[in-house]
Amino acid sequence: MSGRTRMSVGVAVAATTSLALVGVSAGSAISAPHATKTIAATPKLKVKVSKHKFKVHGPSAFQPGTVALTGIGKGGNGAFEIVRLKHGYTYHQLRQDIKTFGASYGPKGPSKSGLKAFHRALANSTEYGGLAPSQGQKLRGSVKLNKAGTYYLFNDSTNTPKPHPVILTVSGPKAHRAPVATSATVKATKKARWHGDKTLPAKGTIKFKNISKGMHKSPHFVDLERVKPGTTRKDVLDFFANGHGRPPFAVPGPSVDSDIVGPHQSMTLRYKLHRGSYALMCFFPDPMTGIPHAFMGMVRIVNLK
Repeated sequence: MSGRTRMSVGVAVAATTSLALVGVSAGSAISAPHATKTIAATPKLKVKVSKHKFKVHGPSAFQPGTVALTGIGKGGNGAFEIVRLKHGYTYHQLRQDIKTFGASYGPKGPSKSGLKAFHRALANSTEYGGLAPSQGQKLRGSVKLNKAGTYYLFNDSTNTPKPHPVILTVSGPKAHRAPVATSATVKATKKARWHGDKTLPAKGTIKFKNISKGMHKSPHFVDLERVKPGTTRKDVLDFFANGHGRPPFAVPGPSVDSDIVGPHQSMTLRYKLHRGSYALMCFFPDPMTGIPHAFMGMVRIVNLK
C-alpha cells in the first residue's frame, strides 16, 4: 500500500515499510457576512504538487471557517499539509525536528534524540489536514481553520517538509459557510484503531475525524488501498510481520490518501475509486516508538460501494 510520507510523517519508515500495493483560480479575502445567517463564499485553494512542483492558487487571507481544497498530482506523486505552529516555534524548527527524527532511524527504529525531536514537533504544531494525490490524480476535500492566526500550507511530498510554505492569514469573525455533505465517517481513535462506517462510497465524500486522546493522542491519516475480496485484517497484519515483496492480496489500481489530521481535528475527503474491498490504514509513526500505526494494528477492511 502506498505509504507515502505525511509531514513527512512516516518519514523514511512509512515509505519503506508499507505494503507497496501499487507496483481554482485566485480568489479574494472573504468579507464579513451582513447577517448571522448569511452564507459566505468558501475560500478555495487549488494545489498542484509533487516532489519537484508546488503551485498554490487561491486566496491567502480569509475569515475563519471551512476552506475547500483541491490537490492535483503534477509531475509525480505529491502531498500537501496545513499546520499552525505555537508562538515562538518556527517553520524552520519544524523542518529541522522532522529531519532529525527521520535521520535517527536505525535497525531498531528511531533514537531517543530522534524521538525527542519528533515529540517537540508534535507538541508545537496542530495539523489540520491536506491531500496526497498520485500522479495525474485529482482529490478534493475541506479543512476547518476556525481560529484566527497564521497557518502554513507546505509541500509534504518528501521525508522533510519542503521550504518556502504558503502563509495563510486567517482573521476576523468566523464566517458562516455552507456545510460539506458527506455520506460516511471514519474515525481514528485510541490505541491506533479505526472506528466509524465500514461501508464507504466508491465515489463521494467522507468525513475523517481524529478522536484520539490521552496517552494515545496522535496525528493520523487515511490510506485507502484495494485488496482482493475475502482479504482479512489478519492477512494484512501477517504480511506486515512476515511478508516480503508484493502482497498476494494486492489489487493494482488507484488509491486514496489524505495528509495528516491532528487530535480533535477533522477534514472531508472527496474521491473516485473502483468498487470493492479496501484496506483502510494509517502509517503515521507512533509518537512513543516511531512504529507506523498500521504495523501496530491500525488496519480495517472496508467495502466501497
